[in-house]
Amino acid sequence: MEPSTQVLFAILIILLSWPLLRAVVQRRNADIFAPSILFSVCLMYGYVYPLPRFLEGTDTFSMFLGGEFNHFANSLRFSVLLVILGVVGLYLGYRMGKNQGPVNGSQDTYVQVKFGQGLWDPRKLRSVGWIYSLIGLAMFSVGTALLGGPSMLIHGLGDRLRLFEGLYLFILPVNLLLVVTLVWWTYLLSTGRKVGVLFFSYAVFSFLLNGLQGNKSTLLVFIVSFAVLYHYLRRRLSLKYVAIGAAASVLLLTFYALFAREYLVAGAFETIDVQDVPTSVILGAVDRALEAEAFQLQMLTFLVDRMPEGLDFQYGKTLLPLLTTPIPRKLWPGKPVTVPGTIAMAYWPDDWLDSGTTHPPGLLGECYINLSGPGCFLGMLGFGYLYGRFRRNVLRTPTHPLALARYSILLALIPHYFRGEFVSATVMYATFAIPIWCFQLLLVSPGTAPGAGLVAQTLSQEG
Repeated sequence: MEPSTQVLFAILIILLSWPLLRAVVQRRNADIFAPSILFSVCLMYGYVYPLPRFLEGTDTFSMFLGGEFNHFANSLRFSVLLVILGVVGLYLGYRMGKNQGPVNGSQDTYVQVKFGQGLWDPRKLRSVGWIYSLIGLAMFSVGTALLGGPSMLIHGLGDRLRLFEGLYLFILPVNLLLVVTLVWWTYLLSTGRKVGVLFFSYAVFSFLLNGLQGNKSTLLVFIVSFAVLYHYLRRRLSLKYVAIGAAASVLLLTFYALFAREYLVAGAFETIDVQDVPTSVILGAVDRALEAEAFQLQMLTFLVDRMPEGLDFQYGKTLLPLLTTPIPRKLWPGKPVTVPGTIAMAYWPDDWLDSGTTHPPGLLGECYINLSGPGCFLGMLGFGYLYGRFRRNVLRTPTHPLALARYSILLALIPHYFRGEFVSATVMYATFAIPIWCFQLLLVSPGTAPGAGLVAQTLSQEG
């Protein structure tokens, strides 16, 4: 790696490390779920962690997708410069959104929000919960029947994009059970009620049933949202407990993916040797899973090296699927594909045609695809601004605990945005946030003002 590229990487690491180091130094004063910290973790994982293997050519991207670069050194250096530009725009936008309007001080704050019980109508909570649950189960049952039954569903999870093609209208409603779980969890936490066996039984059932989608992202969103709500409504979580929870979640989701996509499909594990020492099996599986998901640096470098050869700059076209997603492809066979499909058709058409495999560029890569270098700064500036506004509006002037539930979904989607692309993460947000918003409209007790019984306590400054 050239000296100039090393200097740029050092600058990038310093920028991304600052929010993390500040959280470590401040300990009790830091909000570990502040978007700035989550931004840092995700960007460090996607653009710094894969560098050594990328340089060696032993990473998954180089070995399976090919890495024939025209000007590798120059492309890598320019990619790192784009990431730095994007990070600066992201943090600048976040600070602008968070501090816009009258605020108490200029720094970020850790806020614990408490609500009065008058905001809930338990009778409506049960009724709407039953309705959501029945709709989710009924639609998923119809979708499973259309696939050919549970056996076809289980054995097809290895190629879920083709398996569910044209049937997402029936499959996605199963997320309603997770919505009910999160609303119920929010109710218990915000009213100080005891968490009982009935709730945990429903939560486990919803989690396991949702696992039949074969989608780790949805389960990760649920897990993170669950933790965020506890953090803000019941008891703040320290860095130590968040780290332990993150490690446990990685293990759980890694072996879920292996079980769903290998064992259920082929009847055996194909990428691990179960006869090996258990510790080696676990560490090896986790290492492969983590490395396989960290390819944002490689993809951005590849796009910088190849575009506009093979793929013209899109100038916003990648956002069109946000409007066309609800339309079944059978009704509109030529409707725009998302940006991962666009990339696959341009550079790896066989992957797309043979197995429907797509290659997401990450949010920063999508910004580059649309507007080149300026897009990286402007796109991340806008993204940071939106997250700053959401944080300010929800934590400083909250009106209902379910507004915090929607915010928790948005926080949980940060890894999905930075790893994947804008449209799919936004659609996932809608599948959770819209039903939660409907819940909120229905659950306010008659004659109760939305903000009744609310106390927001600023516990500490983040420095």
